Amino acid sequence: MNLLEVNNLSRRYGDFIAVDDISFSLRAGELLALIGPNGAGKTTTFNMIGGQLPVTHGSILLAGQSIANLPARQIWKKGVGRTFQIAATFSSFTVLQNIQNALLAYRRRTYHIWQSADRLYRQQASTLLEQVGMLAQADRPCSELAYGDIKRVELAMALASEPRLLLMDEPTAGMAPRERQDLMTLTRDIAQARNTAVLFTEHSTDVVFGFADRILVLARGQLIAQGTPREIRDDPNVRQVYFGTGLNPQHDASGPSLSGAGTRTDTADGVRP
Repeated sequence: MNLLEVNNLSRRYGDFIAVDDISFSLRAGELLALIGPNGAGKTTTFNMIGGQLPVTHGSILLAGQSIANLPARQIWKKGVGRTFQIAATFSSFTVLQNIQNALLAYRRRTYHIWQSADRLYRQQASTLLEQVGMLAQADRPCSELAYGDIKRVELAMALASEPRLLLMDEPTAGMAPRERQDLMTLTRDIAQARNTAVLFTEHSTDVVFGFADRILVLARGQLIAQGTPREIRDDPNVRQVYFGTGLNPQHDASGPSLSGAGTRTDTADGVRP
């Protein structure tokens, strides 16, 4: 049974179509990669699923219930967690305190001042840190951590809300090759252990083809292909978009690459997808 079902999803800005009638599904425990050149609509899609952007047309079902156009916090409470391209932690807090803060927010106990809150959920926070391999650094301020470790802390913070679906926006951006492999191995192991579905965007082809169970390919807001890594690698439409002339025959033949080279931003939401 599918945990997430996206049907005929579209997002328009006046006459501009950022996401054009895309449909896909995601099973519990599955890692699904959403890839495409810069400006393809990946972040716009993420923001509609997560509630940061309203849906122009189409439906988004989580375990059979509609979440389209619900407030972001309500979607989060229903079991949709998220990590971002630029990790967001409290640098002056310790690693443990960051996880405690995430647990406090999820359990609606943010009204506690930190002096008393510091004693809450220590065991639960420690368990999460152990799962992501950061328990030994629990008492260090996040400002002292390497970037790869910051991403692990962010993952633990996302897991604090016990998500059924985890959205990961370029989870390995800015990381060294070994750090990328380690983080995605950890993500895959946690997804399988928790039966959590993971939808992630990524420009690193070693991550996409090494860890995704299936891949979706967007180009100019359209879903041009979906399938296994082998199917996507051999798909002529994908090869044309990344290595050939793209969807527009007038496009420069150099085109975008599978590594996501290029600097064009998403004109729909002002952020690089």
